[in-house]
Amino acid sequence: MLPAGQMIDRYVVEAELGRGACAVVYRVRHTRLGSRHALKLLAHPPEALKTRLDLEGQIQARLRHPNIVAVTDVIVHSGMPGLVMDCIDGPDLGEWIATAQPDPDTAEAIFRGILAGLEHAHQLGVIHRDLKPNNVLLEIFGTAPVPRITDFGIAKDLDSSVNLTRTSVSMGTPRYMAPEQWRDSKNVDERADLFSMGSLLYEMVCGEPAFPQDNLPDIYAAVSSEGYIDPRTHRPDCPDNLYAAIVACLRPTPAERVPTCEVLRAILDGEPWTPPHLTVVPTHKLDETFFIHEDVPRRRPWFRAAVVTLLLGAVGIFAANTFHHQEPVVPSPPTV
Repeated sequence: MLPAGQMIDRYVVEAELGRGACAVVYRVRHTRLGSRHALKLLAHPPEALKTRLDLEGQIQARLRHPNIVAVTDVIVHSGMPGLVMDCIDGPDLGEWIATAQPDPDTAEAIFRGILAGLEHAHQLGVIHRDLKPNNVLLEIFGTAPVPRITDFGIAKDLDSSVNLTRTSVSMGTPRYMAPEQWRDSKNVDERADLFSMGSLLYEMVCGEPAFPQDNLPDIYAAVSSEGYIDPRTHRPDCPDNLYAAIVACLRPTPAERVPTCEVLRAILDGEPWTPPHLTVVPTHKLDETFFIHEDVPRRRPWFRAAVVTLLLGAVGIFAANTFHHQEPVVPSPPTV
């Protein structure tokens, strides 16, 4: 932890704003200009994290939009890079939902701002991959909060040859992740962010997460099967356009999900949208190899026990079919 008053390059530390598993954010002041900024420094300096922070800075510096937190400078402190960003004096979206309990009109206004920032990122080939309430900050102007998307730490840049994500690795926050992102974060597209947007809108309208389960297998089962409580059970006054937007975003199969921010905005404007019908629904299995920004316990003993049970069942089926001189039957993975 850096003490107040410590000098770092052209900035003086004023206070710690928050910390996560990988980084600490401080409020700092430019010594010549007097302007206030947020400084993000790595808490642990593994080389892979340094590279990712550099990439985060490069991506976020390209994104210039009123609904995105801008990166304005990069400094080096004790051999570690630090990102200098806009300092937002306001709560994150999760804190605001808990205290403000927004009405549908206010929720829609905030959501449209987030959507505008995300559309700008998508137009520049950037997939955020970790949209959640903690990664949306609210800048308060009078009584109208302005949402600002932040933390592009695991973003995917479609225009870059640099990709630090391994194939078949899960990265993100489970209860806000699309099913396909659980299986392979490297190959997701804009539709994964739109699933996360549906989770955000649900929480803003209903006051609680769409997928409140507390362990990975239960969350995966829910996100893969539209296993959320109907929004009107929580909020009977949920307007038709917000209801339609939530349902369109939270479809488990990417091909049946709302495809772009532009189409989602049209749904908010009241235009009807019908997803394409799929005659074949692919089957998938959960690969919980690795998570970044994980918000729930992994429960690995449960998962290992389930795998052992499935394997023993497969062996028993194989033996029974072999005895009757038939082809062995292999259990199918869970259907999404």
